[in-house]
Amino acid sequence: METNWGSKLGLIADSTLVTVFERNRCRANGLSSTSQDKTIEKNMPRLREGLQQLEAELSQAEQDGSV
Repeated sequence: METNWGSKLGLIADSTLVTVFERNRCRANGLSSTSQDKTIEKNMPRLREGLQQLEAELSQAEQDGSV
């Protein structure tokens, strides 16, 4: 995995959070939130996979004694 994946993961998380807020605003105003829903659905698996990879890398580093 790329060394800057953690940074990319943070950007995806921030973007997803903003999209969740926008979706909630749309719903509160009776507007369609289809676009936001699709973005959230696309980003959630990427976040999950990225977190799993970071956890695996941290676990390996702990086993190697480099943390």
